[in-house]
Amino acid sequence: MSDLASLLERVKAAKGPDRVLDADIYRAVSGIGAGASVGWAVVPKFSLSIDAALALVERLLPNTCVLVGDYKGVANPTFWGGKIQYAKGFASLSIDDDAMSSFRAHAETPPLAILAALLSSLTQEPIHDRP
Repeated sequence: MSDLASLLERVKAAKGPDRVLDADIYRAVSGIGAGASVGWAVVPKFSLSIDAALALVERLLPNTCVLVGDYKGVANPTFWGGKIQYAKGFASLSIDDDAMSSFRAHAETPPLAILAALLSSLTQEPIHDRP
């Protein structure tokens, strides 16, 4: 499993903000080797802040359209991937102008959902919403 794919699994499993996860994402997208030392002051709070997560999307996928939402802190049953899942945040990324490359994710919080959609876009094939 690639580093990004393992990060995606960790983001999906996260129950809230996680500074170790933030640092590992920072290392992966900055080209710094896994386990390399980084100062906490340098690492954005990707898993806590919608703004930080969106800034990362803009940095890695410029001009991407992002839809973000939450279920007001209440887990919402959603039919996703062939089964009902309960999530508190969701995000959808449309990579090009005609929204043919789209990546969606549900997670415990909106920032985690943004990160999950971003990592999905970097590791997987897009979900095509239209023919």
